[in-house]
Amino acid sequence: MIEIDLMFVSFVAALLLDSVPEPPGWPGRTTLRQLVRARFSGDQAALLALAGMGAAGAGPGRVEALARAVHRYAEQDPAFRDDLRRLVVDAYTDPITAAGLPDPSPPL
Repeated sequence: MIEIDLMFVSFVAALLLDSVPEPPGWPGRTTLRQLVRARFSGDQAALLALAGMGAAGAGPGRVEALARAVHRYAEQDPAFRDDLRRLVVDAYTDPITAAGLPDPSPPL
C-alpha cells in the first residue's frame, strides 16, 4: 500500500468537506462529514470550523483551520486516520470529484 502524507490527506478531506456537492456528487462526502463530526465530538472549536464548511465566503483560512484540526485528530487516532485515508483515496476514484482536488502525485 502506498503511504499518503497525512497533512495532504487532512487538507484534501477539508477541501471535500468545503465543497458544495452538485448532483450526482461524490457519495462518500456524507460518510466523511459523519466521520469527522463524530471524531470532533466535544471539541467546540473543531465543530465550529466543520459547521462553516460549504458556506459562501468560507475562504481558504477556514479550510486550513479544518485541515489542521483533522490532522491533529488523525495523528492521535489510527482508526480515524485509516478511515480518512480510505475516503480520500475513494474521492480520487470519482473523476468529477478528483478533477477539483490537488494532484496527489509526488513532485519530481
